Amino acid sequence: MEPAALHRQVDLDISTDALWELVADPARLAEWLCDAVDVDLVPDSVGRISDDGIERFVHVDRVDHGRSLGFTWWETPGEVSRVEFEIAELPGGGSRLEITETFVPSTLAPEAAVRWEVRVCALWACTVVAALVQ
Repeated sequence: MEPAALHRQVDLDISTDALWELVADPARLAEWLCDAVDVDLVPDSVGRISDDGIERFVHVDRVDHGRSLGFTWWETPGEVSRVEFEIAELPGGGSRLEITETFVPSTLAPEAAVRWEVRVCALWACTVVAALVQ
């Protein structure tokens, strides 16, 4: 059975550096992804991410500074998946974030797609607030 994958893409009116901070700084990541991030976002780090009372363990698989971050996260028991964040500069300014979550087939939960819609909306809200503050 092929692994199931969810893909989301959002174009934002912020620089790639500002977007990288929202993805790669644990405190900023917690502003839009979840309630709390307790992991150093460097390769081979292990930690935890908590959201709505659900705790996931996290292993940071890959970091390409300013461009991409990949990690595996899992619940015990529960779904196991690999998440990839890819950042690209858009022509004329702004940036694009592509998020791909690939699930181990036997662990896919149907509500996973809805959770990413909420997270992407929260990311967009962070960028709007940042623009208003400046």
